[in-house]
Amino acid sequence: MYRRGVLLLGAVLCIIIVSMSSLAADSGVITDIPVTIDFRDTEVVQIYQILGDLAGLNVITDPGMQGRFTVSLKGEPLNRALDLIAATTGFGYTLSGNTLVVAPPQRLSAFTEREYTVINIKSLAPETVRTLLAAAVPGATVTVDTAQRLALISGTKAQVQEAAKVLEKYDAPAVQEYEFIETSVGEILRSLARTAGLNMMLEGDLSAKLTIYLRDMNASDAIEFVAQAAKLEREETPAGVVIFRQSAPAVIEPIVTDSEPEPVVKEASETRLYTLKYISAGNAASLVKAMYPAVDVVAGVEINVVSVTGTSADVAAALALLAQQDFPSLRLAGIVQQGAALRAVLEIDGVSQIVQEGQTIKDLFISELTADSITVRLGERAEVLRAGGTFK
Repeated sequence: MYRRGVLLLGAVLCIIIVSMSSLAADSGVITDIPVTIDFRDTEVVQIYQILGDLAGLNVITDPGMQGRFTVSLKGEPLNRALDLIAATTGFGYTLSGNTLVVAPPQRLSAFTEREYTVINIKSLAPETVRTLLAAAVPGATVTVDTAQRLALISGTKAQVQEAAKVLEKYDAPAVQEYEFIETSVGEILRSLARTAGLNMMLEGDLSAKLTIYLRDMNASDAIEFVAQAAKLEREETPAGVVIFRQSAPAVIEPIVTDSEPEPVVKEASETRLYTLKYISAGNAASLVKAMYPAVDVVAGVEINVVSVTGTSADVAAALALLAQQDFPSLRLAGIVQQGAALRAVLEIDGVSQIVQEGQTIKDLFISELTADSITVRLGERAEVLRAGGTFK
């Protein structure tokens, strides 16, 4: 499976595209776009990634590339900008079709005339994949992305094909086997949820202990089996969080006084979950507890979710507060001008994105973009940033 992607990580930059010019006649790749660039103390890999993204290129960089640089160019064609940056940083580059390959000069030859493929890692640990392919396919270059469980393999056509065969053989799902001896229901479910990659929240007393041995059953099915054995209620939120809880009967407490001897039914409480996107569950729980002491708030341990329990009115108010406060860190790093159109280089929680007016990205709506400011909305909340401005 081949995949194109460029990740922009927090580069402090201001880019103005002066105009869009013609395609390079031989390769079909845009290399003569006049650009004005201001990079300040930016990782060298990010510099090349951003330039490649502007030209619509795939970008492959040598894993050993390191260093921060400050580069300022005005009105230079993109191909000359690449030459000047290469001279400044000491790294070479080559264009192969629509792929920009960057590496130290002594390593650059290893990248030329090579094929590339990206393969999803199914079961093996990413570092195990690197070690396995290094031993099984000498000469192939393997880079792993542990977060996304991807393996980038480069080499000759035969090496890439052989690496794919090796992974197909060894990166197969292992036999599923689970054994729990006198383990609490809560701990069993947490362990299985980690294996299944399931977002889960547990409510109530789940300390009852079980002894279970399961084989040839995937983790999701094992979770359902344990939940049924423990007689738990199951609920799934629209955000995909699965909740398991013990059934709780309604509580009626008699309150006896001289003037009112009859039992009084306490106002019913309800529990709602809120999936957070930007602030942590711990911070959200502290905020709600400070504003609404009467509610019971539980922060998710391994998932960014809070559980809010209280009267209907209190829960609704707490959820409205969370919706207002769950806002990302923003920085307007610069304005991009392409002809008459305006774009902004917006850092969202440290990750740079090129956005334009009317666009929605990560649930953020860019409602207005001017030559010196941007207005970002999330629900009813709006923040206005000027160039270089930060909101945290």
